[in-house]
Amino acid sequence: KPETGKMSYHVQVESNMSLTGANADKRLVAKPSEVVFALLNLYNEISGTPVASNTTPIDAEIKKLAKVLKKAGSKGVVMTGLNDKNAQLISLEINKILGSEILDVHNSLNIRQGSFEKVQKVVSDMKAGKVGGLLTLNIDPSYTLPNATEFTDALSEVALKVALSVENNQTVAAMEYALPMAHFLESWGDTQFAEGSFGLVQPTIQPLFETRQLQNVLLTWSGSTVDYYDYLKSFWTETILEGSSWNKALHNGFYNKSISASREINSANISISSVAGLLKKSTTTSAMELNLYTKTGLGDGKQANNPWLQEFPDPITRTSWDNYLTMSMADARELGFSNPVKDNGAINGDYAKVSVNGASVVVPVMIQPGQAKGSVGLSLGFGKTFGLKDEMKVGVNAYPLYTGGQNIQYNVAIEKVSGTHKFACTQVQKT
Repeated sequence: KPETGKMSYHVQVESNMSLTGANADKRLVAKPSEVVFALLNLYNEISGTPVASNTTPIDAEIKKLAKVLKKAGSKGVVMTGLNDKNAQLISLEINKILGSEILDVHNSLNIRQGSFEKVQKVVSDMKAGKVGGLLTLNIDPSYTLPNATEFTDALSEVALKVALSVENNQTVAAMEYALPMAHFLESWGDTQFAEGSFGLVQPTIQPLFETRQLQNVLLTWSGSTVDYYDYLKSFWTETILEGSSWNKALHNGFYNKSISASREINSANISISSVAGLLKKSTTTSAMELNLYTKTGLGDGKQANNPWLQEFPDPITRTSWDNYLTMSMADARELGFSNPVKDNGAINGDYAKVSVNGASVVVPVMIQPGQAKGSVGLSLGFGKTFGLKDEMKVGVNAYPLYTGGQNIQYNVAIEKVSGTHKFACTQVQKT
């Protein structure tokens, strides 16, 4: 706590209990659909120009929050983790109304360029024989796509299939050529933090195996004999450094380039009313909703073969070597689930069948304080079987439920099935 002045005040609105929520000054619990409508209602309170929305159980708290934000003015900021462009636009508009100094709308870097629809178009084109060659880089769509089997089967219609990867995975095994890539700790590179702000990436170790860096591979394929380090140095010297020393930039690790004109995010031509309407239309209020997330250690599954990260307890549930369905105590009582603790300190969980849009998985239930009633959470990144040591093949693959590439799923059916699961939980076990 500072000796003078005030600490920032943080309010978190969420369904799953998160580290950020656990450390917030105030945490508002809401189902995923209610989080969306809470954002719209917050906009209505701050803007004074109502847009389409629905009421939520936390509307009274949202009104109070709006007053706090108005009072904070330029010192306030609203951020959303919702995977929806329209939700991001609503959040941006709130910050513009506040005149927020925290959110830099002048030096943006739009790194979120992915499109699930375009990926599905590629799969369709592959099936139709319209794709002559396919290159993948450090991804595993044969595992991470909800229609992974469809993607893998469609590879048979592609003449040239090349996987560039730092790991052996299911997609690599299905390709014609597998090119082992250098790890990022073995590689040179650069990055852009924001408009005009650049950083250099230096290798910390010599290559351990007979691998190549992606950029060197691309340079070779293009007919160049230049090494990537020399290419990178030349590019920075001619394009970025503006006469400054390469060695100085390498020493500092970054360089801030002068920008002649501001590139402020322009939303003047966007109808917020239309944006809100689209956001409301895409949000379905249902009896049970699913929030798919990634764990701190394993991420999307790339780290599944690392025993240290498998052993790393989830900072909220204190459970390791597993994924599970987080559920509120109220829902657990209604649906008949329990987490009995045994004499030896072990905690067990009943199994649940979770069904979304025709896809189902069977997963153990972990009753989690702070989980919103009417919602459940399930981690992605588990259930991998290819390229892993036997002891790492743990958990359940939740990607079949990842419909539309959206982490929020509505109209979820949950059914209790037979069997119990023993968790490795450091919170209660005699460790």
